[in-house]
Amino acid sequence: MSHLEIWMLGVALAMDCLAISLATGVGARRWVWVPMMTMALSFGLFQGGMTILGFAGASLLSGIIVRIGPWVAASMLLLLGLKMLHEGRKSQRTSVPGRIPGLQDTLLMAVATSIDAFAVGVSLTCIHYTASRMIYPVAVISFCSWAISIAGLVAGIRAAQRISWPTEPAGGIVLIALACRIALTEWIDKWL
Repeated sequence: MSHLEIWMLGVALAMDCLAISLATGVGARRWVWVPMMTMALSFGLFQGGMTILGFAGASLLSGIIVRIGPWVAASMLLLLGLKMLHEGRKSQRTSVPGRIPGLQDTLLMAVATSIDAFAVGVSLTCIHYTASRMIYPVAVISFCSWAISIAGLVAGIRAAQRISWPTEPAGGIVLIALACRIALTEWIDKWL
């Protein structure tokens, strides 16, 4: 793979991170730097880590992850989206602004968004990448996910500050829609 292809791969893998970061920023409506940086760092580390795991476990776990991974990711995103909807309704009644998810929810989202990175690690094994050649793609994938997550959080918060209606439920709807897209894609791939 060329350097450009690796960067394009990194950006493509970060699109789920972008969607979740935008939804989270819209729901939070305010700057909370430590949780925001924790979220972006978690997304970057998990994307890179799952790429390494996919590379290392190519023959052992790839069949299992390919079959159940998307369903696990869709379930996690659906649950987190429903939780955001519930919390958004609660904060509407109490006039409390939304929040950036805590560490547990952030880690769940990081796992959910990084399952495709496992498949990328498997595919890099298939095109005869060696362990020493994995350093650059893993670094690019991690960096792209981190940077795009920060951009998504910032864009979501800025957009939410310009909107007068409650935005946390909108973030939950985005996560639910993402979960439905993953499930629908898997269902179509299986039956068509």
